[in-house]
Amino acid sequence: PAAATGSGYLTKPFSYSAPVQDEILDFLTQEGRIEGILLQMLCSYFENLVEDNPQQREITAADLLVVSNDDSTPGAAMEGIVDVYYRDRIDDLPDDQEETVKRFIEDNLVQKVGNGGMRLSMHQAQIKDRFGIEADILNALVRNGLLRTEPFLRGGVTYELTHDRLINPVLKSK
Repeated sequence: PAAATGSGYLTKPFSYSAPVQDEILDFLTQEGRIEGILLQMLCSYFENLVEDNPQQREITAADLLVVSNDDSTPGAAMEGIVDVYYRDRIDDLPDDQEETVKRFIEDNLVQKVGNGGMRLSMHQAQIKDRFGIEADILNALVRNGLLRTEPFLRGGVTYELTHDRLINPVLKSK
């Protein structure tokens, strides 16, 4: 889709160099299947990069080094993009909600376990009671791809991060 043209697109067409395509595919297929939310995280980042640099027509390895803080370890750039994705979704919130939502997510939706972590979930009633976060903010977090909902057997829904790949950015931010 990055190469598509037409009046319906805000971003000019662009392409990815072969090494960047390989790195993206390696990252996306680590779990045996491509998950839509991970693809969305990467595509959103690259589209914003091109939008911010109108002369840019190709995403290159140099662009990946910027987001990986010059760490050339395989996957470092993609993990950096996931970090940016988390920070940007928080920054998209109204200023008066950012710290409360960060605290809610970082203290309740992840648990450090060994060298990694695990996702946790929390019921909407608990979120409202403990943090005062209203449904409109939670719905915004679902729409922007940071959280997902699961029906709760006794009514309502629980919220959790959309993907395990968000655990490390959340733990780093904490």
